[in-house]
Amino acid sequence: GKDLYFRQSYNDTIYQVSAVKELQPARVLDLGAHRWPYSERFEDKKDAIYPTKFMESEDVIFFRFITNVYNDKQKTYNALYRKADGIVKVSPLDNKITDDLNGFLPLQPISVSASGEFAALLPSEEVVTWFEDNTDNTDIPAGVAALKKVGEEDNPVVVIME
Repeated sequence: GKDLYFRQSYNDTIYQVSAVKELQPARVLDLGAHRWPYSERFEDKKDAIYPTKFMESEDVIFFRFITNVYNDKQKTYNALYRKADGIVKVSPLDNKITDDLNGFLPLQPISVSASGEFAALLPSEEVVTWFEDNTDNTDIPAGVAALKKVGEEDNPVVVIME
């Protein structure tokens, strides 16, 4: 919307920026035992959670985090918090989000618009490969079928998720 927010690295709080007041806490990520205090940011803290990205819409907060940042067991996750019921779903980053509406390629949100639409990029070569692997699929929605003209050397396809 029209508001501006700020989150500092290694911080579990998102602040609202205002010209009238100082930074006001707007969202706090309660990580419990997995919290990684700013003062300990250079320590190899086992199982600590390092939040890296937050994207919010009217209905959800989508965020990414890393565990075991400083060792070879590092893993990155996607998490989705549903505001309506407080449920949080967590999945390894590599799993991506299944396109259950169109049956097309899985998605990985990278940005969110001011109106709450998430955006993802699909590499053109993945789009071409998907069509080559799905030649028998005759039930492709028109919006997806339009991507048949994408070539391997084309720019990535921008996907907008509402």
